[in-house]
Amino acid sequence: MKREQMWVCPKAEGCIDDDEMCSYHKHPHKRNLVCRSNTVKCPACIPLPMRKPRRQPEQQLQQAYVIWLRSKGILHCAIPGGMRVAIGTAMKMKRAGYVRGFPDIIIPEPRHGYFGLFVELKADTGTSTPQKEWHKILKEKGYEVIVNPSRRGFQESLDWLIAKTEAYLGEAC
Repeated sequence: MKREQMWVCPKAEGCIDDDEMCSYHKHPHKRNLVCRSNTVKCPACIPLPMRKPRRQPEQQLQQAYVIWLRSKGILHCAIPGGMRVAIGTAMKMKRAGYVRGFPDIIIPEPRHGYFGLFVELKADTGTSTPQKEWHKILKEKGYEVIVNPSRRGFQESLDWLIAKTEAYLGEAC
């Protein structure tokens, strides 16, 4: 004979039936969470494992740089490269035209004989081969490309980016 499935709530007194509410959290239980002992634990009572947050210094640097660009009213566009996305999203991006190595930010302002400025942000890593190839192609096509030197501190990198952008744009900043 099949044993009746019970909910076990570690913070409540004993076990409770499917139809009852968790006496500690006052919420209804769901039937699909079964543990090894043929009991189902109250989802709200099970502590979730804490995941160590990923360090994303390049993304944080990009966000700070974009805030500065917006504050100055500088026309720009960011490319979603380097972001961690689900495999399905990555496949859609690739089918839609995303290619590896393309610079992170575009500033479509012609200055000093260039058609625009492409900005490559670096935090911990060096420039990859596809990135170097894109930089070469863009320079040949008449665009300015700047690459933030990696392994600098956050504020030093941000200051460097702002100084280079102001130098390129001149009085527009």
